[in-house]
Amino acid sequence: MFILEVFFEGKGVEQIFRLAKKNKKTSFHIYGEKKYLKSVKKEKNIKIFDYVNYSKIPSILSRYEVALMPYQRKVRGRGSIWLEKYMSPLKMFDYMAAKMIIIASNLKVYKHILKNNFNCKLVHINEDEKWSKAIQLSFKKNYKNKYLRENAYKTVKKYTWDKRCQKIINFFEKKM
Repeated sequence: MFILEVFFEGKGVEQIFRLAKKNKKTSFHIYGEKKYLKSVKKEKNIKIFDYVNYSKIPSILSRYEVALMPYQRKVRGRGSIWLEKYMSPLKMFDYMAAKMIIIASNLKVYKHILKNNFNCKLVHINEDEKWSKAIQLSFKKNYKNKYLRENAYKTVKKYTWDKRCQKIINFFEKKM
């Protein structure tokens, strides 16, 4: 099972639909604002859920094993702002805290956090065959997947709100 949250341009929902077509035995569960997908023809193995309140995210994530982050090089936010150079996908930290296997686009913006074959699987954008292989391997019950999950969980502990705030405070204290 998979989860993706938001349908703005560049978040990779188009790729999810292509992957669902190639991975018919895998169920793709997508969460977000349904109004953005009204005109999309979806595969039978895709289930779309409406946006949920953030307070419900932990219980929802506990139902899943794998999270996809198929972000593209250009990612648009709610307005007309392009975020690819500045984004820090908060969902990524939620996925890590839930000990999910993360399969993500190989993007520079979060490479300081996500390390291929350490706490996630990084795959080049739009290489659907490689994404499909990563998806299939993610469901195996083996040491490698356990290793990814455990390291994701250990990594996220370095990025708590307290630790992030402390880094900001330290930065400004050095400047003064």
